[in-house]
Amino acid sequence: MERVLHGRLKHHATSVHQAGFRAGMSTTDVLLWLRTQVQPTSASKTPRTSAVFVDFSRAFDSVDHHLLLQRLQKYNVDPYLVRWILSFLTGRKVRVRLGSRHYSRTETFTCGVPQGTVLGPLLFNIFMEGLAEELNLSQEKHYFYADDLMIVAHGRGRESVLNESLDMLSHWSRTHFMDVNVSKTKACHFRSRRSAPVLRYRGTELESDDTPKLLGVTFNKHRGFGYHTKSMKAKTLRTLVRLSAVANTLFGASRDMVRCFYLALVSSYVCYACPVWFGIASPTDMATMDSIQARGARLACGLPATTNTYDSLLEANLNSAAETVKFFTYTTFLLSEELHKRVAVSALILPRHPLSEQMSIGGGNAGPHRPHASA
Repeated sequence: MERVLHGRLKHHATSVHQAGFRAGMSTTDVLLWLRTQVQPTSASKTPRTSAVFVDFSRAFDSVDHHLLLQRLQKYNVDPYLVRWILSFLTGRKVRVRLGSRHYSRTETFTCGVPQGTVLGPLLFNIFMEGLAEELNLSQEKHYFYADDLMIVAHGRGRESVLNESLDMLSHWSRTHFMDVNVSKTKACHFRSRRSAPVLRYRGTELESDDTPKLLGVTFNKHRGFGYHTKSMKAKTLRTLVRLSAVANTLFGASRDMVRCFYLALVSSYVCYACPVWFGIASPTDMATMDSIQARGARLACGLPATTNTYDSLLEANLNSAAETVKFFTYTTFLLSEELHKRVAVSALILPRHPLSEQMSIGGGNAGPHRPHASA
């Protein structure tokens, strides 16, 4: 029944500012949008930019049922569907089991949408449409990924624009019972070397973060993704150390199994959101990723640390990290049916980059076509 209602309701949550829980969209869409706003390929194209990264406290558990139903009625949803959703949301009980014999007392949920259900994320998106409509009235730009909200403003007037948006957010959160965690809500002032704008939420000045982390990618207020590479290297090396415990050539896992573990736990993390940072990654960043790839190849094949990179990758049947992320970036470009996504990916590749000409959209060149299924 949930899937049936999902098909009936999903056209009510079609905001272009929401990428969470939507088919064909992912965290990469949000990160591409933010990258084009704050770190374009040419530093002269965009004026000074400030961004606010809003953190909601227990957003899914704070959705007011009556306000959600009012929103559904505003969309002219059939009354019998509204009554079914009310029954779906109310009267839910929960208790904690410890072991097999001990249980906590039963509690009844009075608000929130159930997580882990088919309908819960869609109802949350519909509820958050109200905030998106409020923010559309201001001059800023914003984007959601589920309950993660980014607000961006450019130019000299960005302080007043963002403070106005924060006032709108304060009013909406108060009337809709959604608390904002001020201590975790950060502001970043990109390309700003002078005194930064002062941004306040309900009288509290927001803390500035020069290296904000959004959806697993660390940005830098000036330029480049060196901080992201450093964070990625630290995490992947810890994973490789753990993986080495099961990669013993005498009694450990097989080569194919270790290779699968490496691709799932390390390589996937190295290549995560690569269309966002590949076009601006420095040679040092790419060399760091190549060294991680080579170390994983030697680990999978049981090769000594002195084995050169080329032979290690060849033995493990792996490409270099640079070739891998290039492939994923170009594939993202080819498979993006929406023109704005293709423009976003191609715009983030430096003009001197080998992929720049192939991914060109403007100037009478329509860019590469999406391959046929048979290809």
